[in-house]
Amino acid sequence: MLLNLIDRIIKKASIFLSILIVPLIGFSQTSANVIDAFTFKLVDSTQDTKANLYTRARQFIALEFSSAKEVIQMDDKESGKIIGKGIFLTTQKLALGIPKQSIVRFTVTIDVKDNKYRCIINDVYHDGFSEDPDGAIGGDLYKEKPDHGLYKKWWGRLKTDVSKEANDFLIRFDKAMREKNASDNF
Repeated sequence: MLLNLIDRIIKKASIFLSILIVPLIGFSQTSANVIDAFTFKLVDSTQDTKANLYTRARQFIALEFSSAKEVIQMDDKESGKIIGKGIFLTTQKLALGIPKQSIVRFTVTIDVKDNKYRCIINDVYHDGFSEDPDGAIGGDLYKEKPDHGLYKKWWGRLKTDVSKEANDFLIRFDKAMREKNASDNF
């Protein structure tokens, strides 16, 4: 008797949660989100061919970075995959309010297919400061504390700044992927 009552309560609760959650999933077209502490992902669909989306992704990389050749590690047009290694430069104030520019390395993976594209930023790593490349290195940003030589408070500010940079990167990527190439009658 008690087991039947518990079983009915669980079924009602799961139905109630399904009613609340399914509409939220069904209405989302674009998803730019954080998978874990420092993996960022955008997936979206659009009415365009794989070839056009691939061209836009390559063009975005070429315009976003000073040297696309140095960034791109893998480029497979047939599979629609581009993998690159990039750098975010962010400025934080350290001791005595002195600003320092951090070097933050990351991996970007872009996948395209007909009518769909995805961009993932992961392997985010603090690799020192531009003024002192051999100085303190915080390491992987998913860690709670920096590896050595950095204050935990500063580490939190760096993580916030890098999260903003990664999300801004995904917004720029999404915009680039949606822009149709206008014919310039060349």
